[in-house]
Amino acid sequence: MSAQLLEIRGLVVAFDAFRAVDGLDLTLHEHEVRFVIGPNGAGKTTLIDAITNLVGPTSGSIRFAGEELAGQKEHAIVRAGIGRTFQTPSVFDELTVLENVDIAATFRLPFRSLLRRRKGMSDDVARALESVHLTDQREDAAGSLSHGQKQWLEIAMVLVQRPRLLLLDEPVAGMTEKERLRTGELITQIAKAATTVLVVEHDMDFVRRFAHKVTVMHEGKVLTEGTVAEVQRNETVREVYLGRPRDARGAAEVAAGQILSVDALEVSYGPTQVISGVSLDVPAGGLCCLMGRNGVGKSTLLQTIVGLQPVQAGSITLAGETITKRAPYDRVKAGIAYVPQGRESFPYLTVLENLRVVAEASQKSGADVVEAALERFPRLRKILDRPAGFLSGGEAQQLAIARALVTGPRLLLLDEPTEGIQPSIILEIEDAIADLKSSGMSILLVEQYVDFAMRLADTYAVMDVGRIVAAGPTETFERDRMQQLMSV
Repeated sequence: MSAQLLEIRGLVVAFDAFRAVDGLDLTLHEHEVRFVIGPNGAGKTTLIDAITNLVGPTSGSIRFAGEELAGQKEHAIVRAGIGRTFQTPSVFDELTVLENVDIAATFRLPFRSLLRRRKGMSDDVARALESVHLTDQREDAAGSLSHGQKQWLEIAMVLVQRPRLLLLDEPVAGMTEKERLRTGELITQIAKAATTVLVVEHDMDFVRRFAHKVTVMHEGKVLTEGTVAEVQRNETVREVYLGRPRDARGAAEVAAGQILSVDALEVSYGPTQVISGVSLDVPAGGLCCLMGRNGVGKSTLLQTIVGLQPVQAGSITLAGETITKRAPYDRVKAGIAYVPQGRESFPYLTVLENLRVVAEASQKSGADVVEAALERFPRLRKILDRPAGFLSGGEAQQLAIARALVTGPRLLLLDEPTEGIQPSIILEIEDAIADLKSSGMSILLVEQYVDFAMRLADTYAVMDVGRIVAAGPTETFERDRMQQLMSV
């Protein structure tokens, strides 16, 4: 076996009385790829933050290559050979791909070298760009890249610093299938090139395909370790994280007619047209799933429907009434509720206070609508007194949907509700959406998780570069065609 590279013993990270990491032990060896999975709020990201001293350990030991890291400055830890990425790529959008990597490369240069004008592209920068397949995009602005390419760019910015340990926090969240495959191959290549990799990830298909050894965290501790097959057989892991498999629900019978009709919609950001002639219907009492690559206009379409983006041309009709020029609050009163990707809530208010505030603002009968929302998400009932800012990602997503439900909508707009969520909570969200459909609510769902979407949808539409390029009832859905449209 290879030599130990990272040794963590008795690690505790506490925020007041709450222990995000609670007595954790973990060992990584040279050239190893280790996946860390677990429920939202299990302490996975906090573990990475503690290794890099983004948050200071309360107690315990973190030894890297024989040296104690606890108490060292962040820059010293980077110089020691540890690099990390974040859940949201941290790149300079206005700079080119090459400039981003070149700036990262200066970290190890002596001060005098920074004062000299550098010519051309260094070998280290060239190798980093080639490893992430961005050589051809080196002169493109980083802001023009897809989400997946931005994630690769951030990895390149770390690789150019020659780390011995690379920490990746949910690297494939929001990626297309093709991007996920390339990312898995990249991780394998990085490990073969003598870098140890620790990956925090929720996408179990990705984990099954690329993981050899998996550590499962729960409530700040290591629950179990082993191969993918071994951890999947663990009953406790299935209970707290994986959940139980679902059968296809099939399309439900829906009421006649359409609750929402979008016709020939045109939307621009300044001189850039982002939605071009989009027409889309949502069946009354049914669910339409809107799919497509990142950056093709799906979220913008939802924002336009709810009134957050102005319309240049076209019309939006809700239950037979034109709402194209109505203000956002009038659209909410008319029965539209919108749950954006950001899982927005008031972080310093408790779960119950968040629900009551929205109910009062919507002039709804507070107790009744709050109780109805909690019936959909029983998990929230157990944490009513917890501030929203201390919720896990899955709990925050359930709260975001519950907040929308207390407004009493006829049409619910959901933007990527499964992104970065543990499998068992995805199943809870799926149950809630299915129940909402059964009660007659109409839903427009933006989703990358195709299996999840197809178990719920009655109709689907695919966007590409601001246009609808495929649409129809779910029985006409062609998976191969979909993967082609959603690849980069």
